[in-house]
Amino acid sequence: LRRPPQSERFEEDDQLSRGLPREQHGSSGPQKRSGFPELDSLLNGGFLRGTLVTIGARPSTGKTTYAINIATHSPRWKVLFISVEMSTRMIYDRIVADKADVDYNVSTLHQVEPEKVKMVIDRLDNLTVIDNINEIEAIEELIYNAKPDIVILDYIQIVSSHKRFSDNRQRIDYISQKLKMAAKKINCVVIS
Repeated sequence: LRRPPQSERFEEDDQLSRGLPREQHGSSGPQKRSGFPELDSLLNGGFLRGTLVTIGARPSTGKTTYAINIATHSPRWKVLFISVEMSTRMIYDRIVADKADVDYNVSTLHQVEPEKVKMVIDRLDNLTVIDNINEIEAIEELIYNAKPDIVILDYIQIVSSHKRFSDNRQRIDYISQKLKMAAKKINCVVIS
Protein backbone atom coordinates (compact mmCIF):
# COMPACT_ATOMS: atom_id res chain seq x y z
CA LEU A 1 0.00 0.00 0.00
CA ARG A 2 1.52 3.29 -1.10
CA ARG A 3 0.87 6.49 0.83
CA PRO A 4 0.18 9.45 -1.43
CA PRO A 5 2.70 12.29 -1.38
CA GLN A 6 2.13 14.79 1.40
CA SER A 7 0.63 17.44 -0.90
CA GLU A 8 -1.97 14.94 -2.13
CA ARG A 9 -2.83 13.90 1.45
CA PHE A 10 -3.44 17.53 2.45
CA GLU A 11 -5.63 17.99 -0.63
CA GLU A 12 -7.61 14.83 0.23
CA ASP A 13 -8.01 15.97 3.87
CA ASP A 14 -9.28 19.36 2.67
CA GLN A 15 -11.79 17.66 0.37
CA LEU A 16 -12.96 15.36 3.16
CA SER A 17 -13.28 18.14 5.72
CA ARG A 18 -15.40 20.28 3.37
CA GLY A 19 -18.14 17.68 3.66
CA LEU A 20 -18.09 17.71 7.48
CA PRO A 21 -20.09 20.02 9.69
CA ARG A 22 -17.99 22.97 10.94
CA GLU A 23 -17.85 21.69 14.51
CA GLN A 24 -15.99 18.55 13.43
CA HIS A 25 -12.98 20.28 11.94
CA GLY A 26 -12.81 23.86 13.20
CA SER A 27 -11.05 25.34 16.20
CA SER A 28 -14.35 25.35 18.10
CA GLY A 29 -14.88 21.65 17.45
CA PRO A 30 -13.86 18.55 19.35
CA GLN A 31 -10.28 18.58 18.05
CA LYS A 32 -7.37 20.13 19.90
CA ARG A 33 -4.51 21.13 17.63
CA SER A 34 -1.16 19.67 18.62
CA GLY A 35 0.96 22.63 17.55
CA PHE A 36 2.50 20.46 14.84
CA PRO A 37 0.68 21.18 11.53
CA GLU A 38 1.70 17.95 9.80
CA LEU A 39 0.48 15.87 12.75
CA ASP A 40 -2.77 17.86 12.89
CA SER A 41 -3.28 17.13 9.20
CA LEU A 42 -2.75 13.41 9.75
CA LEU A 43 -5.23 13.58 12.64
CA ASN A 44 -7.78 15.44 10.48
CA GLY A 45 -7.55 18.60 12.54
CA GLY A 46 -5.89 17.62 15.79
CA PHE A 47 -6.40 15.42 18.82
CA LEU A 48 -10.02 14.34 19.22
CA ARG A 49 -11.72 15.19 22.54
CA GLY A 50 -12.81 12.20 24.58
CA THR A 51 -9.85 10.07 23.56
CA LEU A 52 -6.65 8.65 24.97
CA VAL A 53 -3.56 9.24 22.80
CA THR A 54 -0.38 7.31 23.52
CA ILE A 55 3.02 8.66 22.52
CA GLY A 56 5.44 5.80 22.04
CA ALA A 57 9.14 5.86 21.24
CA ARG A 58 12.44 4.50 22.47
CA PRO A 59 13.93 5.95 25.70
CA SER A 60 15.53 9.41 25.53
CA THR A 61 14.04 10.34 22.14
CA GLY A 62 12.13 13.45 23.25
CA LYS A 63 8.70 12.19 24.31
CA THR A 64 8.57 14.53 27.32
CA THR A 65 9.82 17.47 25.27
CA TYR A 66 7.16 16.73 22.66
CA ALA A 67 4.47 16.59 25.37
CA ILE A 68 5.70 19.89 26.84
CA ASN A 69 5.48 21.50 23.39
CA ILE A 70 1.87 20.35 23.12
CA ALA A 71 1.14 21.63 26.64
CA THR A 72 2.51 25.08 25.93
CA HIS A 73 1.12 25.45 22.40
CA SER A 74 -2.04 27.41 23.14
CA PRO A 75 -2.95 29.63 26.07
CA ARG A 76 -6.64 28.88 25.46
CA TRP A 77 -6.35 25.25 26.59
CA LYS A 78 -6.64 24.32 30.23
CA VAL A 79 -3.77 21.83 30.53
CA LEU A 80 -3.13 19.42 33.37
CA PHE A 81 0.40 18.00 33.14
CA ILE A 82 0.93 15.07 35.52
CA SER A 83 4.56 14.07 35.76
CA VAL A 84 5.25 10.81 37.53
CA GLU A 85 8.87 10.83 36.44
CA MET A 86 10.09 14.45 36.66
CA SER A 87 9.60 17.20 39.23
CA THR A 88 7.49 20.28 38.55
CA ARG A 89 10.69 22.33 38.63
CA MET A 90 12.28 20.19 35.94
CA ILE A 91 9.21 20.57 33.70
CA TYR A 92 9.22 24.36 34.11
CA ASP A 93 13.00 24.46 33.55
CA ARG A 94 12.50 22.68 30.22
CA ILE A 95 9.76 25.12 29.26
CA VAL A 96 11.91 28.14 30.14
CA ALA A 97 14.87 26.69 28.24
CA ASP A 98 12.68 26.19 25.17
CA LYS A 99 11.07 29.63 25.29
CA ALA A 100 14.41 31.34 26.03
CA ASP A 101 16.02 29.35 23.20
CA VAL A 102 18.82 27.89 25.31
CA ASP A 103 19.97 24.30 25.76
CA TYR A 104 18.29 22.49 28.63
CA ASN A 105 20.95 22.04 31.28
CA VAL A 106 21.58 23.62 34.65
CA SER A 107 24.51 25.78 33.58
CA THR A 108 22.66 27.48 30.70
CA LEU A 109 19.42 27.93 32.64
CA HIS A 110 21.23 30.15 35.13
CA GLN A 111 22.13 32.43 32.22
CA VAL A 112 18.49 33.21 31.45
CA GLU A 113 17.53 36.65 32.69
CA PRO A 114 15.09 36.54 35.64
CA GLU A 115 12.71 38.90 33.82
CA LYS A 116 12.52 36.48 30.89
CA VAL A 117 11.85 33.57 33.25
CA LYS A 118 9.03 35.52 34.90
CA MET A 119 7.57 36.45 31.52
CA VAL A 120 7.55 32.80 30.40
CA ILE A 121 5.99 31.58 33.65
CA ASP A 122 3.34 34.34 33.63
CA ARG A 123 2.19 33.20 30.17
CA LEU A 124 1.53 29.70 31.48
CA ASP A 125 -1.47 30.44 33.69
CA ASN A 126 -3.42 27.77 31.78
CA LEU A 127 -0.90 25.07 32.76
CA THR A 128 -1.00 23.11 36.00
CA VAL A 129 1.92 20.75 36.64
CA ILE A 130 1.52 18.05 39.29
CA ASP A 131 4.42 15.83 40.33
CA ASN A 132 3.28 14.25 43.60
CA ILE A 133 0.56 11.84 42.46
CA ASN A 134 1.40 8.46 41.01
CA GLU A 135 -1.65 6.25 41.63
CA ILE A 136 -4.24 6.05 38.86
CA GLU A 137 -7.15 6.38 41.28
CA ALA A 138 -5.83 9.74 42.53
CA ILE A 139 -4.96 10.82 38.97
CA GLU A 140 -8.49 9.95 37.85
CA GLU A 141 -10.01 11.99 40.71
CA LEU A 142 -7.73 14.93 39.86
CA ILE A 143 -8.87 14.84 36.22
CA TYR A 144 -12.55 14.77 37.23
CA ASN A 145 -12.07 17.71 39.61
CA ALA A 146 -9.87 19.87 37.36
CA LYS A 147 -11.91 19.31 34.16
CA PRO A 148 -9.03 20.21 31.81
CA ASP A 149 -9.10 20.38 28.03
CA ILE A 150 -5.93 18.33 27.83
CA VAL A 151 -4.29 15.96 30.31
CA ILE A 152 -0.70 14.94 29.76
CA LEU A 153 0.53 11.99 31.81
CA ASP A 154 4.29 11.48 31.77
CA TYR A 155 4.62 8.58 31.93
CA ILE A 156 2.11 5.72 32.11
CA GLN A 157 4.63 2.88 32.64
CA ILE A 158 5.37 3.96 36.22
CA VAL A 159 1.82 4.83 37.30
CA SER A 160 0.67 2.56 40.10
CA SER A 161 -2.72 1.44 41.43
CA HIS A 162 -4.36 0.38 44.69
CA LYS A 163 -5.34 -2.82 42.89
CA ARG A 164 -3.03 -5.81 42.53
CA PHE A 165 -2.29 -7.33 39.14
CA SER A 166 -0.67 -10.58 38.11
CA ASP A 167 1.48 -8.86 35.48
CA ASN A 168 2.50 -5.49 34.11
CA ARG A 169 0.30 -5.76 31.02
CA GLN A 170 -2.84 -6.07 33.16
CA ARG A 171 -1.80 -3.02 35.19
CA ILE A 172 -1.24 -0.91 32.06
CA ASP A 173 -4.54 -2.12 30.56
CA TYR A 174 -6.38 -1.11 33.75
CA ILE A 175 -4.69 2.31 33.86
CA SER A 176 -5.38 2.90 30.16
CA GLN A 177 -9.04 2.00 30.65
CA LYS A 178 -9.33 4.46 33.57
CA LEU A 179 -7.75 7.22 31.45
CA LYS A 180 -10.07 6.47 28.50
CA MET A 181 -13.11 6.66 30.76
CA ALA A 182 -11.95 9.97 32.22
CA ALA A 183 -11.31 11.40 28.74
CA LYS A 184 -14.82 10.46 27.65
CA LYS A 185 -16.53 11.66 30.82
CA ILE A 186 -14.74 15.04 30.91
CA ASN A 187 -14.61 15.31 27.09
CA CYS A 188 -10.92 16.07 27.12
CA VAL A 189 -7.83 14.73 25.40
CA VAL A 190 -5.59 12.51 27.52
CA ILE A 191 -2.06 12.10 26.22
CA SER A 192 0.19 9.52 27.82
